[in-house]
Amino acid sequence: SEQIELQEKLETIKVKIACYEDCEAGYKLQISASQQKQRKLIDEKEKVSGYITEIKIKLSTLKQEITMLQEQVNDNEEAEAKITEQIFKLSEDLLQIKSNIKGYAEQLKELSDLRIELENKRQGFHGEKQEILAQKSKILYAGQRLDSELKELRRKCNEIKNRLHEIQLIETKYGYEVNYSREQMQEQFSINIAYARDLLRAGSSEKLTELSKKLERQMAALGAVNPNAIEEYKHTKERYDFFNSQLKDLEAAKIYLTFLIKDIDRTMSKQFAIAFETINVYFGDVFIRLFGGGKAYLTMLEPENILETGIDVIVQPPGKKLQNLSLLSGGERAMTVIALLFAFLKFRPAPFCVVDEIDAALDEANVERFSEFLKDYAQNTQFIVVTHRKGTMEAANVMHGITMV
Repeated sequence: SEQIELQEKLETIKVKIACYEDCEAGYKLQISASQQKQRKLIDEKEKVSGYITEIKIKLSTLKQEITMLQEQVNDNEEAEAKITEQIFKLSEDLLQIKSNIKGYAEQLKELSDLRIELENKRQGFHGEKQEILAQKSKILYAGQRLDSELKELRRKCNEIKNRLHEIQLIETKYGYEVNYSREQMQEQFSINIAYARDLLRAGSSEKLTELSKKLERQMAALGAVNPNAIEEYKHTKERYDFFNSQLKDLEAAKIYLTFLIKDIDRTMSKQFAIAFETINVYFGDVFIRLFGGGKAYLTMLEPENILETGIDVIVQPPGKKLQNLSLLSGGERAMTVIALLFAFLKFRPAPFCVVDEIDAALDEANVERFSEFLKDYAQNTQFIVVTHRKGTMEAANVMHGITMV
């Protein structure tokens, strides 16, 4: 019957589909091998994969149509025609794929031959390049050698020129000295060079020069005859005695001033020590009030030399370890300096004080603490504060605004 024939055709189609799927696997292997040999075939492989995907899609459609044929036995002739048409199209696609694979193989072979040819040319060019580099090295070596010889010749030429210039300078110098000696003989001794040769004494020039200098010193030591020497001696003796008495007075004054300076140093040391200890206590108290805790103190770097010692500021804000002032943040340093300033004011109270931007580096919390402290301290001292911080302005009794035009 027709249904049996359709079943047989269906089985035949399934066998062909299996063959197509086997062929598809083989095509994939061939395409993968082609891809490994040549990167340029990647695009073509994607096309083949697209074709295979289309075949799979068409096979899936064909399976759906077969299922429909089973359900619609009455429309078997139309379904058979469609299946035959699909099989024909698949056959054409398969032939096209085979043709494309054959073309890819030919292109791969051509590319391989081209690669071998290019490799041979590259080796030839490499040999020519080595020869050219060898010739270039020889030329550079010869040029460097000629350059070295040229530099050596120039150096020798410069040495000769310098030597010639030195000889000319020596000649000029000796000529000038000869002329000067002639002029000196003529001016001082009224003799010329010929008469000087007649007066030439035996002996080395060094001995004659030493003898001449010795005679000149003896003549200078004699000096001129001074008939007023006795009167000048008396006058000089009086001045000497006067200056000697002045010197003794100065030495006595020096001893007295030294004693006075030591006494002042002792008094200043005592006063400084008292002030230092008091300010140190005030500094710790003000620091605790401003920071809400912690501790701070001053220490001398050279306690044995109290008038020349440096002073170090050691502070410990709340929740931090003890450290030097230089290790604090900008706001903490500013608050510490403010505490030290008010410790000075507490030691030497002033009725009037002006501060300019003293709270510029403080954050809002520290500005509030500073404002409260300033308000309490202002009961005994009047403050004028130049500031742009809102918290400080809120604590002020009177505000004056200033603008720049």
